[in-house]
Amino acid sequence: MSRLLSLLALLGLALYSLLGLHRLLQDRLSYHRVISLLGAALAIGGALLGLDGLGVLLDLPADAPGLHERLLHLAAWFGAGGLGGYLFLHGNRQQRRLEREREERTLLELIAARGGRVTAVELAKDSPYSLAEVGEVLRRLCEQGACELHIGRDGQTVYVFPGFLSAEEKRAAVSISEFHPQAAAAPRAGRSGTEK
Repeated sequence: MSRLLSLLALLGLALYSLLGLHRLLQDRLSYHRVISLLGAALAIGGALLGLDGLGVLLDLPADAPGLHERLLHLAAWFGAGGLGGYLFLHGNRQQRRLEREREERTLLELIAARGGRVTAVELAKDSPYSLAEVGEVLRRLCEQGACELHIGRDGQTVYVFPGFLSAEEKRAAVSISEFHPQAAAAPRAGRSGTEK
């Protein structure tokens, strides 16, 4: 019976892995998602085969021949399960990071198109994300210092991104030397000192 379970576990592992690779080749899954799927398959397969080996090991007498080899096999299966668990967690973490970056890029494009002043409801309406997801991205961007919170006359929260300037504001920008003459002169003085 234990050999049948081992065979079924290996067959399931192979099918799960092939499904992940097939979906990757069709560009339905990212690399990190496939690593996560393979890790889950390896974790499940390693755990099942390790438990099967443990059951066989417990049925053997203490002086049975080949006991050390069975212990090594058991350790290898549980080690494979641990490696699979790590790959599963690492792949999921990387996939979430990529999804957050994609959300931010999409929303920043919409924010730029609106001149750098938006409300969460406007972004949720014009993006594929829910209001809760948009709110989470805006909260992260505020924490990073990319935007400021303003309150409109009606009490509505407006997110202002000072980094998005209009063409007129960019044309009106002046040299830093007009604000800090010493800061602008220092690099030039440093360059002339090194040329000697």
